Amino acid sequence: LCDNPWWQFRQKCYLPVHGRFTHFDGSDYCAKADIYDIGGNGTYWIGLIKDINGILKWQSGESVIYTNWNKGEPEPRIGCVIINTVIHSGKWLVTDCSDLQYPDQGFVCEMDIRSN
Repeated sequence: LCDNPWWQFRQKCYLPVHGRFTHFDGSDYCAKADIYDIGGNGTYWIGLIKDINGILKWQSGESVIYTNWNKGEPEPRIGCVIINTVIHSGKWLVTDCSDLQYPDQGFVCEMDIRSN
């Protein structure tokens, strides 16, 4: 089980963190908590990065199996993949990793369920 305020989905625990954060802030926050980040509030970074070669990579190092791109995406630029649950119905978009164009660009930390 996951401790409060974390929530469980399958074999993982998730913690939404709300506020104005860059991809780098989110990554640092979750790393200090001995976890890694994936996603946030309204607009979330989902832990997916598009590198200079156009390769998609999860922050955790896992392979990309599923995608849910918004129409016209992914753009050819490098950056971080975000979702917006209000405007784009959870579809994926590419944005600059240091971009704060959205009022609440939070993230979600993910960790494995710890056995007792």
